[in-house]
Amino acid sequence: MKNKIAMIGCGGIAEFHAKAFKAAGLEIVAVAGQNNSDKANTFAKRFNIKDVWKNPIDLASQKSPYIDGFLIAIPIDDKTTLKYLKIILENKMPALFEKPLVVNYKKLQNINFKKNKIILGYNRRFYKSIQEAKKIYQ
Repeated sequence: MKNKIAMIGCGGIAEFHAKAFKAAGLEIVAVAGQNNSDKANTFAKRFNIKDVWKNPIDLASQKSPYIDGFLIAIPIDDKTTLKYLKIILENKMPALFEKPLVVNYKKLQNINFKKNKIILGYNRRFYKSIQEAKKIYQ
């Protein structure tokens, strides 16, 4: 039986993750875009995803057995990202947050990450522009 993933966000980087999930044998069962975007319908057709949710908060509130985990692939926005994080942590669901959670790390000080499977995608640290900026500020 395949693990079932729900995706919130369906922009360019989400396509990369959808292809990777499928190649890894995961089943993407639901998707929601930000702000009731029509992108979610197009994305769902492209990747044969059965359920398109209009409200990403409602999707984030889902738990097993409907889904086994989440991919959150949205622009960095402290308020929105923290809202998804808190719901997912409350439901004890694993999640990959494609981008850093927040711009201001102090907003994470009161969040208990212990016993929760949250993965953060910090792959941008390898981008050439970031490497060049590090040389300036080190």
